[in-house]
Amino acid sequence: MEIAKELTVIAIDTETTNSNPHKASLLFYTTYDGQDPITVGTSNLGNNDTDGYIGHNLKYDAIVLKKNLNEDIVIVWDTYVAEYLLHIELINDKKKHGLKLESILKRRYNIVKNDLIATYNKATGKDRKNLPDKWWEEVDRTALEAYGKGDVQYLFRLMEDQKKELIDRGLYAWYVNVEIPIVNILVKSELTGVKVDREHLLLLQKKYEEQVQFLEKNLKDIARSTTLNINSTKQLQNVLFNVLHLPKTTRTKTGWSTDIKSLKPLRKKHLFVDRLLQYREIQKILGTYVLPLLEASTETSRVNTTFNQCFTVTRRFSSEHPNIQNIPANTAGKELRGCFVPETGKKFIIADYDQIELRLLAHLSKEEKLIKWFLDNVDIHAQTANIISKALGRQLSRKDGKILNFSLLYGKTAYGLSKDWGISEAEAQRIISTYYAQFPAVKVWKDNNELTVINNHGRLSSLAGLPLFVGDPMLTTTEWEYEQIMRLANNYPIQSSSQDILKRAIVNIYMKYNLVPVLMVHDELVYETDEAEKYMPLIKAEMESVFNLIVPLKTTIKISDKWEK
Repeated sequence: MEIAKELTVIAIDTETTNSNPHKASLLFYTTYDGQDPITVGTSNLGNNDTDGYIGHNLKYDAIVLKKNLNEDIVIVWDTYVAEYLLHIELINDKKKHGLKLESILKRRYNIVKNDLIATYNKATGKDRKNLPDKWWEEVDRTALEAYGKGDVQYLFRLMEDQKKELIDRGLYAWYVNVEIPIVNILVKSELTGVKVDREHLLLLQKKYEEQVQFLEKNLKDIARSTTLNINSTKQLQNVLFNVLHLPKTTRTKTGWSTDIKSLKPLRKKHLFVDRLLQYREIQKILGTYVLPLLEASTETSRVNTTFNQCFTVTRRFSSEHPNIQNIPANTAGKELRGCFVPETGKKFIIADYDQIELRLLAHLSKEEKLIKWFLDNVDIHAQTANIISKALGRQLSRKDGKILNFSLLYGKTAYGLSKDWGISEAEAQRIISTYYAQFPAVKVWKDNNELTVINNHGRLSSLAGLPLFVGDPMLTTTEWEYEQIMRLANNYPIQSSSQDILKRAIVNIYMKYNLVPVLMVHDELVYETDEAEKYMPLIKAEMESVFNLIVPLKTTIKISDKWEK
């Protein structure tokens, strides 16, 4: 697929009232064909002869145009996605907002262009850091249109330069054949949304609120304080370390930490800690999922989640409005998943890659034991526990084997393992050394990744050859920072490679069967269709054949009336 010279394309940008495209009202749009004057419009686009559109974060504009004008646009180039593919390190540049159009123009061309907040401040004479409600009513229309025109006038130049860089770095084919189709698919997915069972959600809300009230009273009773504010760090520090005399863990500027990571090792030492962690978990479920889902589904009972393609350092999707990526795997998480349901007459097809991270580890490290086990279709975790047990002379469970496989893959240290398992650091180190002695190719692969990071100033690649950045270890100032980068050196290639596989599967399934996932969470896809029996084996076949790994890709797939594991 060739861009720009072979296609008739138009640059477009919208100005709206809300950062959430599903809630935004269109103020106006600006278009530019690279030659004629930039135009401003508020109604039908009138550009039906175009092959497609280019823009910056164009998924947002496409959703706004569909919801406000019922206009469908084909996205052929997104400068936001291209810059993310080329320079993923820019998303760590929070202070300079590295992937904002203004920042890219300044970095690439030294062009200074005001962002929307600067435009507002200049027009109103104010000095705000955030836009107020109905900010557009305070800005002169001419100034606002000038800002909109500034967004499109550089897009052709930026597109051509990105295209050249993508070609030079061998990323062009992936961009036009995977990333751009993904943008168009996400537009359809977000506009479709997913249905939630509001009655079920309301029951969960009532249940969790009652549990919160019970736990709050229980905590006050245990602490023997009717005035205890459970959300006060200072008061919790006093109860935990002065009243209950529990061991102190992590030092902070205000005393000793009361965060979840610090409290987990104390859970079995006192009932107060166990109840406190339960309280926080349920509060999080309520505030992060139940209430936002109820708010987001008031009109149609369908939730239009925003999927972010260019937000994470591992290239994995994230989501917001609301966030569904981090629904926990516990009982509450299962209850929440059960609130997502297909429309009447339709079914969900739920497909999840099976042990994709360990399969990628086998492929990338070429570890013979892992390859054989996957080819023989045996229980990887049980086999790991068995061989480590024999080498150590102590019995490990399948669960222990699973913990070792995943925790060591992502850089668990002897100190961390000793804390998790309640053993000495020396014993933890013996277990880790034994593990790597049994899987020598894994150790070599990890060491090579770390060496690559050192030699390439923090840069690595994914399975599809996409650039990754974990931070330059030579610029670190503490041992902790250096060790963290070394841990990420093994985490990022696996996480990103699994997303390479998932993205290509999404594109192939859409291109062949015109199916759009309604949910995408980590390595899992959920489709909604009235022909589930027909499409289930087709989806499975596509997902398992997108990349030719040394070991086979496998999916767990089923048809259901609700979203469930």
